Amino acid sequence: MFGFLPHNLFTNHVNQNTTGLSPRLWSRVSGTIMSSDGQKRLVLAGDDFMSVHPDDATAPTYVLSDENYDVPAGDSDYTILGSTTDSGGAIVITTGATAEDEVYVSSGAASTVFGSISDTNNYLTAFECRFKVDAITDAALSMFIGLAEEGWGAADDIANGGALATNDYIGFHITEADGNSIDAVYRKSGAAHTQSMNPIQVPVADTYYKLGFIFDPEAPADKRITWYADNEEQTTYVTEAVVEAASVFPTDQMLKFVTGVKTADGTVSALTIDWWAYAQLIP
Repeated sequence: MFGFLPHNLFTNHVNQNTTGLSPRLWSRVSGTIMSSDGQKRLVLAGDDFMSVHPDDATAPTYVLSDENYDVPAGDSDYTILGSTTDSGGAIVITTGATAEDEVYVSSGAASTVFGSISDTNNYLTAFECRFKVDAITDAALSMFIGLAEEGWGAADDIANGGALATNDYIGFHITEADGNSIDAVYRKSGAAHTQSMNPIQVPVADTYYKLGFIFDPEAPADKRITWYADNEEQTTYVTEAVVEAASVFPTDQMLKFVTGVKTADGTVSALTIDWWAYAQLIP
């Protein structure tokens, strides 16, 4: 999924709900994975879930590689399976059928991290994911997908009702009280949860959306983080002043890919992830 270069990404189209990375976001990312001339090194991570097994006889079913992912918490009857209907691969994460059943997935081990969004190191950082949920009615489910601190995904990190525990994170969030709203959110551990956009997307059940963001230290101060939805730049931004406010934003905090879903009413809830992608330019 990372066979992309900026010169291959130019497009005049917006609102593209296609299966690929969003050109208007990723054309802002350039670099070399192995630099021989002193340029910044492009670090990439992601998954398109092409090799996740679609079936298993054991319960709970957990068919992701232990080397690549961790399931830090989950009630006994969750499942994580490869999709049998999505070309190109996807994983379907489902909760159990008891009210407030939950399951979490994170990259690597509990202590694995990718990098930080920082006003001091000023490394360009991008993240995007393509996912869908099976229900958007109120009191159905809560979920989060994005970047969070190491160890995220303990029991009730998505609380009953959908509030997120006081951890470092940035990403996309649905609460059970507002099932038809995907919000763009961030938080510094110990500080208040911030809805930067409420919503960034009004979802339809079982419909894929591509949501992402880029932290660009060379962007104007009032547009230091740009949100994207289906390849369209949003008009709400995170400013330099916010990124510099360590009491508000998780600046300088090491982050990793995480996701989780929680049923509210005891109906089995499903979060399907087609892919996620992360990039950072470092010296």
